[in-house]
Amino acid sequence: MAEIKPFNGVLYNINRFGGLEDVTAPPYDVISPELQDELYSRHPKNVVRLILGKSLYDDVPGSDKYSRALYNLTKWLQENALVRDANPAIYYYTQS
Repeated sequence: MAEIKPFNGVLYNINRFGGLEDVTAPPYDVISPELQDELYSRHPKNVVRLILGKSLYDDVPGSDKYSRALYNLTKWLQENALVRDANPAIYYYTQS
């Protein structure tokens, strides 16, 4: 039987951004290269930089889109752009 447990999610700090329109993105597997460019230009902290970073011509293991995503995640947490929820929760998630 599956066991479902609450966890402390990482969320955008609404006090820093107001709305979420400029920092959210569709699931990574439906983002075209053109939409990826648009999302990158929307806001420097758009989640696309975490879920679907750009590959660069000089990428090597340890210095690639994955290491940039980790760098961004760490930095955004340090800057309080992203915050860990104080209490464990089960998050209801929908998209349209």
